[in-house]
Amino acid sequence: MTAADVDVELERGGAVTGQVHADDGAPVAAAQVTCGALTARSDDHGEFRIEGVEPGTYLVRAQADGARGAAEVEVREGDEAALEIHLR
Repeated sequence: MTAADVDVELERGGAVTGQVHADDGAPVAAAQVTCGALTARSDDHGEFRIEGVEPGTYLVRAQADGARGAAEVEVREGDEAALEIHLR
């Protein structure tokens, strides 16, 4: 077998981006955000980004300091899905 005999398809998936807010609308830093098996932490502005998400519909969950929130998102191949999560 040579390299010419191999057909490689790379799947890069999509990305989920967004912002985590407190009940009063303030951004939440250091919130743990989960999309399927992938996780991220929100930055000082409450913003997060999760890359390499396989296409599909997900319930993205966030939590910080005992408060929790979630939002549903549809991820498409090569696209970026944006959402906001409000913690309660």
